[in-house]
Amino acid sequence: MHRKIIARLVASATVLLGAASVSGATSPLPSPGSAPQVKALVAASTKITSLPSNLDPALSNVSNDVTGSFLKVSQSGCSNFASPCTFGDQKSKKVIVLFGDSHALMWSLAVSPIAASLDYKVDEFWYPGCPAAELTVLNQFTDVTNTPCNTWRTNVFAAIKKLSPIAVIVSERTTNVEAPNGSEITPSQWLPALEATIAALHTTKTKVVVIGDVPEFNFPMPECLALHPTAIQLCATAESNPIPANQDLSTTEAQAAAAERVGFINPDPWLCATPTACSPVVGTYVTYYDQTHVSATYAAYLSGVMGTALKPLL
Repeated sequence: MHRKIIARLVASATVLLGAASVSGATSPLPSPGSAPQVKALVAASTKITSLPSNLDPALSNVSNDVTGSFLKVSQSGCSNFASPCTFGDQKSKKVIVLFGDSHALMWSLAVSPIAASLDYKVDEFWYPGCPAAELTVLNQFTDVTNTPCNTWRTNVFAAIKKLSPIAVIVSERTTNVEAPNGSEITPSQWLPALEATIAALHTTKTKVVVIGDVPEFNFPMPECLALHPTAIQLCATAESNPIPANQDLSTTEAQAAAAERVGFINPDPWLCATPTACSPVVGTYVTYYDQTHVSATYAAYLSGVMGTALKPLL
């Protein structure tokens, strides 16, 4: 039922957005916000009722505001998933790895600046729809068992071991993850699977940092904003989405990191004014380009606070 509602919403909003919603150049990325700036904008975000006139990116370009577009990375992965995308200081022999699914990719613009400032190269291994947690899932795009994901993950573990990086940063989607039989993955299944991944990556030479997952919105941007331009809080969500279809496993991310004694970063304070109020617009920025992914623009704006959080953990 929830997916049918989304489909109707998207169809209606597409008419409002027009052809511009699927075309147009990406806007320049913003300068990083300081911690006080981010905190103030997030705190005030739930009071925003109408779309700002200087919305960034423009509503017609929100769906294009994808990290891969700025980094020239295909949304189907890097080099057939066999080799990583590379960012930061390309010449450096000091390597950190960003590892996971599309939620790892979405943080590239937030992670790369701190890596470059420390003279690190970032090798990013990502596979769409393939969690870092070591378990078998249903392919969300084809509804068949995602066996290639397991093979890819095993190969990445071997590649990371050869790299012997300073740190591995793990990020993954934790909503709407299904087992091969179509049932929702439970916290009791996810927790040991993520602990196994962390244990496989964590060595005396390689630290592990887990970036917790972000909240899931009930409807995709920009469609919801197009339908409610003067009442945008109708598109808001909570840190833990109450809709069963948007099941949230994110609390297990912090639990796994604590159990394995590795670093953990909670991005919710950069997105939500309170545990029950996450606005789709913070300041003048649209925070997401769809339901589940932080926009490239907002990820770049968060690079300062991400860097501050990451630095002591690397």
